[in-house]
Amino acid sequence: MRNKHIQIFFVIVTISCLVSLGCGGGHKSSRSGVPAFGGGTGTGTGTGTGTGTGGNGTGTGTSGAKAFTLVCAFKAELNLGTSEKQAFGEMVKSTSARIWESTKNQVYIQKATIKTGESGDVVIVSPNRTFDHGGMSVYGYSDGSTAYVGAQCLTVTLQHELGHSRWSLQDHYGSTIDCIMNASGGGTYMKALYCEGGQYDCWGSMKSRLGLSDSGGSGAVPATEIVIE
Repeated sequence: MRNKHIQIFFVIVTISCLVSLGCGGGHKSSRSGVPAFGGGTGTGTGTGTGTGTGGNGTGTGTSGAKAFTLVCAFKAELNLGTSEKQAFGEMVKSTSARIWESTKNQVYIQKATIKTGESGDVVIVSPNRTFDHGGMSVYGYSDGSTAYVGAQCLTVTLQHELGHSRWSLQDHYGSTIDCIMNASGGGTYMKALYCEGGQYDCWGSMKSRLGLSDSGGSGAVPATEIVIE
């Protein structure tokens, strides 16, 4: 059985941290063999015709952009209803816009199915923003190709955990690099970008995995379809 490498998005219990976008701490780890992207590339202008499978879902190209889908499962024991799922869906839309900005207008979430269940690309394990994991209060964590978050998850938390679970990006703890993967300093460095060059080079990794361009794309982020089940 392969060893599981768990990235934990630790909470720094300070007032400034709770007011800020998010925070973290702990050990760095990397993940190999995680599906990177279920996508294809569009052809021509307007809506692309290319489709592809792989990763966690199916991706479709739209005007050359890369799209991916998510299945978000609320654990049944939480007993949360439609309103909580709708609120989570709005957060997913905001996360898609941040990913679009971070990838220079090239990657977005095309569709998110939000349901009650025990498994998915994203599993909601608490009705709150933070929750206990391994005896510590956390905003979220990833195990293999699954991200675990609370129902009141922040957009930066979801983008950070998807960096781990979908694209095997590492934490940048202890550094002062501006990057969505750097949860140091109470979330101070968690900007809507993937760091370029240096020790981590998240942009280089994303570009290689997804076939992105340094020059980027253009236009507003395409709409994310939210399906509540």
